[in-house]
Amino acid sequence: MSYLKFTVRLHPYQGESLSSFMIRFAEGNGIDLLALWNFVRKSEDRYVQMSNICVLDFAPINVIDIDKLVEVSGLDKCELLSTTFYYALDKFCCDRDLERSRFLSEMIRDCYYFCPDCLKEKPFYRLVWNITDIKFCTTHKRLLENMCPHCKIILYRGAVREITRCPHCGLSLLTHNEKIAEVFDLESQEWCYSFWNYLLAPSTFKINSNELAIKALFLLNDFKLEFNRERIKDKLENELLLPSLLQNARGSLSQQRVLHISFIQKLLGKYNYEISSFLNMDLDDNFQNSIKEKARLKSEGVACRAPWCKSYLIKGSLIKSGTSSKTRENGTKFVYYLYCPDCGCDYAFDERNNLVERTYFIDSYNKLLPFKDSKMSIKEISKTINMTEDRLRRCIAYFSSRELFLLSNIVTFKLDIILLNKFKNSVTSGAKIKEIRKWTDWTSYMHFLQYRYNIEVINAEKRQQRKRVMKLSTDIKMAQVERALTELIQQKEYITIRKVCEKLQVYPETIRNWGCNKLIADYKGDQKKQTIDEFRDYAAKKVEEYLSLNINKRVCSKELYSYIGKNRTVIVRDMPDLTRRIHSLLMQHNNLLKLG
Repeated sequence: MSYLKFTVRLHPYQGESLSSFMIRFAEGNGIDLLALWNFVRKSEDRYVQMSNICVLDFAPINVIDIDKLVEVSGLDKCELLSTTFYYALDKFCCDRDLERSRFLSEMIRDCYYFCPDCLKEKPFYRLVWNITDIKFCTTHKRLLENMCPHCKIILYRGAVREITRCPHCGLSLLTHNEKIAEVFDLESQEWCYSFWNYLLAPSTFKINSNELAIKALFLLNDFKLEFNRERIKDKLENELLLPSLLQNARGSLSQQRVLHISFIQKLLGKYNYEISSFLNMDLDDNFQNSIKEKARLKSEGVACRAPWCKSYLIKGSLIKSGTSSKTRENGTKFVYYLYCPDCGCDYAFDERNNLVERTYFIDSYNKLLPFKDSKMSIKEISKTINMTEDRLRRCIAYFSSRELFLLSNIVTFKLDIILLNKFKNSVTSGAKIKEIRKWTDWTSYMHFLQYRYNIEVINAEKRQQRKRVMKLSTDIKMAQVERALTELIQQKEYITIRKVCEKLQVYPETIRNWGCNKLIADYKGDQKKQTIDEFRDYAAKKVEEYLSLNINKRVCSKELYSYIGKNRTVIVRDMPDLTRRIHSLLMQHNNLLKLG
């Protein structure tokens, strides 16, 4: 089908957004913007509204028939698509709606940010002003504005119909608020502009999520050909990001997912690495193969070292405990805590990645061997092997419970199954060992120790510790997110996952792994409800106030909504009941004038 071309021909400015171009194009041809947009809309059964104008810049092919717009405007298709985020999404193979929304989620603004000096030079809206990380005009060395300099109302994209005029008071936006930035990270913002200008430029380059993750890992690996998990983990702000990167690199995700652009931007910004060099870097096959090899857990390559244990030197016999790392009093650090469920010995890796015993039973075993049939007292043996009496008693009790080193002068106790189960069940229920030590069931300290070091009690204790550590960790993370949400509410900032991540210095993937997405959604919903309720009360008072000020004058809808300070389209979307109430009051007011 052929369409008539519009008389006035305009071209987009370099860096202009599609929404800005369509505002200028409609104005130049003397038609309403919505009329133009609905003429070229994609779906015949869906009438578009100004509140959806952001979609024009983000995903134009979803809301307009781009070929129809090409024909009526006389412009090149590539020229039109370059005014949107189309080529940025296309580079990363974001073909589906879900992938597009995830890739740029929380990166596109709803607010109308602008530089008055740029608008004075050429009155058009720059596409990069849509991006949340672009906060500064590097040309005029000033912060971007987001409110009218006259009525001080924050501007939203869906309300703006004229690029240089406030939709609320109608005055010029070119009179700025003198927000000249004296101190600002200009270099960082210039790098950010460079990053996005490259992504938004037309090209046929494409990279899938697997390749993107491999290149990110290569950069984190210091461009070395041998993949080093520990090196990369140390450079990531959160170690939970590594499994996600590896799953993307290996293509082992159950559902196809793209890496978020904020991760790539933050990673390259940290190393001041250009996006063009990053996307076009060549990768060695050996590095890719080393990544795609299935990672082997540390526990699979180590074994229990207790000679009396049935799992002695059997690899894979150790179990990871709930502790990941801990710094000792002497300053040394242990990581990746393990224990043997067959003998109860504790292990960890030291700073040189060597497996070491955290308990002292293996060391004591070798020292006590010469005293197996000895009739020496505990005090005498203690002095001979230079070990404290309490530690020696614990070792003797440990080995006695396993029928080892039954010294002739040491009293042993017959195992009482009922008492053992009582001990074990108490540990499982969360009772502390110090509390159990006070039971009247014990005839002596050695009696208590032989039960305390029974393997069933040790395993019950390990399971409880692991459960408690993991529960505590989850609670702490949840509390951190709640604090961040509370701060946002107190600071009257709109809640988004991105803002929570900025406060906690983590990535959105980390928040998801913590299981806090629902918590954020609940707070966001409560905040929106509270904001709507507050505005509803405010608007009702403003309506009554304006009608009382114009008691003898007919009032039109446009004047009334201008006095309220919010566009009717926005109010209809969030508070349809309020618009009905305003309409009713307006009609009553005007009808009374007729009767009078």
